[in-house]
Amino acid sequence: MKINAERVKEALIANGMTPASLADKIGVARSTVHRWLQGTQDMRSDKVALVAEGLNLNLNDVVVDEDFDFENLRPISTKLVLIEEMKLSENDTWERVPGGMVLRYSQSVLGRYSTTEEHLMLTKIDGDGMAPTIPSNAMVLWIRNEITDPAKAEIRDGSIYVLSVAGRYRVRRLRAVRNGVVVYGDSAEIQAETFSTSDFQELKIHGRVVEATQYFD
Repeated sequence: MKINAERVKEALIANGMTPASLADKIGVARSTVHRWLQGTQDMRSDKVALVAEGLNLNLNDVVVDEDFDFENLRPISTKLVLIEEMKLSENDTWERVPGGMVLRYSQSVLGRYSTTEEHLMLTKIDGDGMAPTIPSNAMVLWIRNEITDPAKAEIRDGSIYVLSVAGRYRVRRLRAVRNGVVVYGDSAEIQAETFSTSDFQELKIHGRVVEATQYFD
């Protein structure tokens, strides 16, 4: 059946998503979503409900087939994982943002990142420190660490992390060096900071970013 491409494109923009992020959320190939939107591939009936759930649409917003039997649509077989927007509180713990964004992912995202639903976090970027890779106000999906101590946390050199310095959170790249760690952004205006082991009481590594508008693995 034919997808209502214009309505779906509008919903992608309204939800701050791309065709690629929709594909990842509902567990289909990114090329499949692009072909749906280009009109070169029909959507299977079992994907209609997933797209509707992923974009907060009604079923009849997704397709333009007037003969489609919405009443007898097969139930969604893929469990959806709901990830709520979080922020760092004054006592350096993460709490939900009232009225914040909620993103829906297929359960396959847990296997992709080898994590659990409780450890997936969603946070809004504040500032241009990671621009142009991640612009200000973008949403990042990240895996929360059980251990935030830089001396014990596993660091992948060059990967992007959610961290806090003296209680103020940042999203930056990390690189391990002898007796310390370097924190740096992608913006030319951001100066790299080196934290030695004696400075680690100020620095917490909350987790590694795995998704924004692209993947960073």
